[in-house]
Amino acid sequence: MTSSPPDANPRAALMAAIFLTMAGVYGVGQGVESMASPRVVSSEGANPELREALYRLQANPSAAALGASNIVVSVMLIVSSMLITTRRASAMWFVRQAILANLLFIAARFAVEVNYLWSLGAALDPIGRDAFERASGWLAPDQPAPNFTSLTRSSMLLGQLLAAGLSGSIHLYLGWKATRPGVREFIEEGPRRR
Repeated sequence: MTSSPPDANPRAALMAAIFLTMAGVYGVGQGVESMASPRVVSSEGANPELREALYRLQANPSAAALGASNIVVSVMLIVSSMLITTRRASAMWFVRQAILANLLFIAARFAVEVNYLWSLGAALDPIGRDAFERASGWLAPDQPAPNFTSLTRSSMLLGQLLAAGLSGSIHLYLGWKATRPGVREFIEEGPRRR
């Protein structure tokens, strides 16, 4: 029993191109924001230790390089969406390369961010202390104070892990969506361009 080749699906190709463009534009925005100087906490009543810890948290020396890398791999997503809509023969190859580059960037950003957070150590204690004090109203009243360094590190590690996992999952979905047989057939049935 032979199966017929999949029909070209212009709607699937258009949706894949839109999703790739949206992810690319979002990544460019995130990259530009990462390249900006750290934001200062402008709360007048904020604890100065907390303000300094939040500033140090945002002052990653690798942030500008990560931002520039994010811009490059995000532009690759935008270019791949353009290649799909113009039915270029190299579109599928470029989509795969763009998704792979984004996945590698996500892994690299995770490693760099976790390394930086780990290097800050006790400098982040005011963040953990502030979170503990805010939550003490709904925690048991006689709860002893935890080790704030490990509390803050583990919370931020979990946050980085969730962000990287979600971002990686979204990019894998985009790769699957953009390389489906209907999209491939849409590209191949159109006028051949190099």
